Amino acid sequence: MDNLKNTEIMPVLPLRGLVMFPEVVLNIDVGRKKSKAAIAAAMRNNQEIFVSLQKDAALNDPEFDDICAMGVICRITQVIEQSDKVIRVGLQGKSRAVLKECISDTDFLSAEIEEIPKQEAKGTIKEKALMRAVKNIFDYYVELSQNFSPEFIFKISICKDPSTLSDYIANNLIMEYESKQEILETIDTEERLGKLVEVLTIELDIINMETELVEKTKNKIDEHQREYFLREQLSIIQEELDESEEPTSDYQSYVKKIKELDMPEESKKSLLKECQRLAKIGFGSQEGAVIRTYLDTVLD
Repeated sequence: MDNLKNTEIMPVLPLRGLVMFPEVVLNIDVGRKKSKAAIAAAMRNNQEIFVSLQKDAALNDPEFDDICAMGVICRITQVIEQSDKVIRVGLQGKSRAVLKECISDTDFLSAEIEEIPKQEAKGTIKEKALMRAVKNIFDYYVELSQNFSPEFIFKISICKDPSTLSDYIANNLIMEYESKQEILETIDTEERLGKLVEVLTIELDIINMETELVEKTKNKIDEHQREYFLREQLSIIQEELDESEEPTSDYQSYVKKIKELDMPEESKKSLLKECQRLAKIGFGSQEGAVIRTYLDTVLD
C-alpha cells in the first residue's frame, strides 16, 4: 500500500469484540475459514489487509453489512500456525480507512478500501490544552489502575502528536469496544481528544467508586473478623472460668437438679444439652438469660 493514492482493493478481516487503531501492534488468533483465506490472500499480495470491528460478535460468518465501515489498514508482520485450526497473526496498524464497495465474499471478504490520511497537528491553543488535559487525566488513571508498563507510560509522556496520543491511549483503555469504535471513527483530532477526556473522566469515576466499595467491604470484613476473634476469646475465657468453678456454680446446680429428676432419659438429655449451651455462651449474655429462664421454668 506504499503507492496507495486513494482507494485499493484488499482482503477484509473482521474482528470480534476488538478495535484496531493506527500505529498499534497487535497479535490475534484466527480460526475462521474466511479470515484465514483473507490473510493468505494478503500475504500473496502486499501483506496488507483491512481490519474492522464486527458489529455482532456472535456471528460466525459475517457479511459486509455486519462489519463497521470504519477500520484500519494493517500490515501483516507475521503468521504462525498454532494448530491445524488456528493461526496467530501479527498486525501493525497503518492508517484509518473506510470500506467503500464490496468486491467478493466467496472464499474470503474483499472490498474497495479508501485510506483516510492522518490529520496533522494543528498547533492551536485548544489542541494543546486538550493534549495536556488528556495526559494529566491519564496520569491519574495510571496511578489508580496500575496496569501499564513503564515503557508505555514513558511513550505517552513524550508523545507530541495529538492523533497518535489519542489512539495509543484509546487502544490501551479498559472500556467497551463500542466506545473504542466511536473514538476510531472520530477523524478530527481535537474532537477525538475531547471524547477521550470524557471517557477518561468517566473511567476515573468508576475506579474511584470501585475503590470506595472495596474499602467499605474490607472494613466490614475486618470488623466481623474482630468480633469473631473477641467472641472466640470470650468463649475460651468462659470455659476456663466454668472449669474452675465449684460444683455449687449455676451450671453444676442445673446439671445436678436435672439428673435428680424422675423424667424420661430423652428429656434429661435435652435439658443437659441446654446446660452445655448455657456454659458456652455465658450466663451473663442475653441468650444465656433466655436459656436460664427456660431451665428454671422446666425444673420448677
